[in-house]
Amino acid sequence: MAEHKSTVVPLDGSNYATWKVQCKMALIKEDVWSLVDGTEPIPDPTETNKYSKYVLKKNKALAIVVLSVDPKLL
Repeated sequence: MAEHKSTVVPLDGSNYATWKVQCKMALIKEDVWSLVDGTEPIPDPTETNKYSKYVLKKNKALAIVVLSVDPKLL
């Protein structure tokens, strides 16, 4: 099966409604939406394996959002 690469139209200040939907779908596709909406609990930092996976997912979510914003807005 061919892999589908998603693209989010960058947020430019005038397209928030479209950007919001596309960004949410990109986050869902990458299995990190639950971190953004707060439904995935933060694991105990002493559970090293679970916590390190959580941090990786958190960083992935942050990258998806920031990289989908027009640099002029950053």
